[in-house]
Amino acid sequence: MRTNRVWALLAPIAVAIVVVATGEPAAATRGSTTSAVVISTRTLSGLGAVLVNSKGLTLYMFVPDKDKKVTCVGSCAAVWPPVKLATGAKVVAKGAVNSKLLGSDPDPAGGRVVTYAKWPLYTYAGDRKPGTATGQALNLNGGLWYVLAPSGKVIRTKVTGPVGTTTTSTPTTTSTPTPTSTPTTPSKGAPVFPPGNAANGPAVFSQAGCGACHTLAAAKSTGTEGPNLDQLMPTVAQVENQVEYGGGTSGATMPDFGLSGALSPQQIADVATWVSQSA
Repeated sequence: MRTNRVWALLAPIAVAIVVVATGEPAAATRGSTTSAVVISTRTLSGLGAVLVNSKGLTLYMFVPDKDKKVTCVGSCAAVWPPVKLATGAKVVAKGAVNSKLLGSDPDPAGGRVVTYAKWPLYTYAGDRKPGTATGQALNLNGGLWYVLAPSGKVIRTKVTGPVGTTTTSTPTTTSTPTPTSTPTTPSKGAPVFPPGNAANGPAVFSQAGCGACHTLAAAKSTGTEGPNLDQLMPTVAQVENQVEYGGGTSGATMPDFGLSGALSPQQIADVATWVSQSA
């Protein structure tokens, strides 16, 4: 009887010691806290079903990766953020995604990147909302970018305007306007931009990932894919037209932030005013 009474008194103390030593009750089981990366699908007019992330943002493959390894790093990854896979995390297939095609590759910058049909996956800084694919068929940051179908097939259809109006021509960069030229104005007429507020320019410049491609001392950016803005010293109108219509040469095609709806007319006016004053 005395022995049983002693154990009855000591039992709570023993449990307390276990809790202090382990940080959890003795009888508790450790639950899984591993996060998941969701890859799903979304149907875009003109492109069909494409891969998207958990936020509905379109995912792209990069031709220079050659479905073997991650090659978009540094300034490229600032414009095309890779779909990172944290240590211990799982990739979850939703929608029409084939789970057998999911995988991951080492990222030279550290960690791993989710792959599909062996292609590393990336989002695009120019896609500001779900349902857009402004990076489709762009020749930017060293190569071409395309969306992927759930089958793993690369969709090379070129979007000529907002998603929905497409052609099947092969994208080229030889006939696009240079940053100092005035892009061809669509038949509907040139857009009318409101007065720009230079104070908002730095935020737009950063949001659109401009620093990854352009050098501008005021932004502390040293990108080399596009023109050096400090040397170019563009006017407000030149920046507005370039940001609206995109284009470019030397293998670095600038996205059409205006036509695609990635930036509003006010945002374009703000960044154009700031760049012209800062360069």
